[in-house]
Amino acid sequence: MRKIKIVFISCILLTIFILSFSTAYSQPFPEQFQEQSQVLWQSLVQFQCQTQPCIEGMPILWQITIGNANNGSFSVNGIVIKTAEGISMANAANLNEQVVSSKTKSFQLESIVPAPTKASTLYYNVCFSIEGQESCEAQPRSMIVWPIANVECISNEACEQDEKCFNFKCKELDCDGIYNHTCVKGTGLSNVFSKAKTSLSVTNVLLLIIAGLLVVIIVLFYIKSKKH
Repeated sequence: MRKIKIVFISCILLTIFILSFSTAYSQPFPEQFQEQSQVLWQSLVQFQCQTQPCIEGMPILWQITIGNANNGSFSVNGIVIKTAEGISMANAANLNEQVVSSKTKSFQLESIVPAPTKASTLYYNVCFSIEGQESCEAQPRSMIVWPIANVECISNEACEQDEKCFNFKCKELDCDGIYNHTCVKGTGLSNVFSKAKTSLSVTNVLLLIIAGLLVVIIVLFYIKSKKH
């Protein structure tokens, strides 16, 4: 009977995954079965960041789903997402949500992306308070987190006109024509950026020549007035 419930819960969680709020930026993880004090539960974790991968210090939205594979119901009193060091990343306290047999319940939590545990990988664990007792996943989960110290840009707007934001770094474009941080070809838009630079240089030279001529004229006029 328990095996049938496990299969049934798996099907429900798979359906939630397919129909979930996830976008191109979310990274779902496979569900896990846990057993604590004779309570068998299954979890599915999804998250969504403004960028892909997530960046340290930026907002993150979590969706935590728990499934009940027991004959009876149990109560979820709280959820906490912890780093590998045991520091709370996100939590939902004072819950009293009943999860009946063969059913699932989803929760949304908001937090800030912490610094990665090692290099660009963050290890974390999801714990539930079930019937007043904390029960955590047996294996830690992981996600890619870009350290804020390595982030130079998030969008092209943070770069120069002849640069493009790539992998959070401003990279100079190697092309003759540039428009709006993009290489272009064809009449009208070709060499927009390079022509602007050339036009500016020519203008500066002309201004210098005119200024020089004015100085010469003033000096000559002054000398001529002295003779008289």
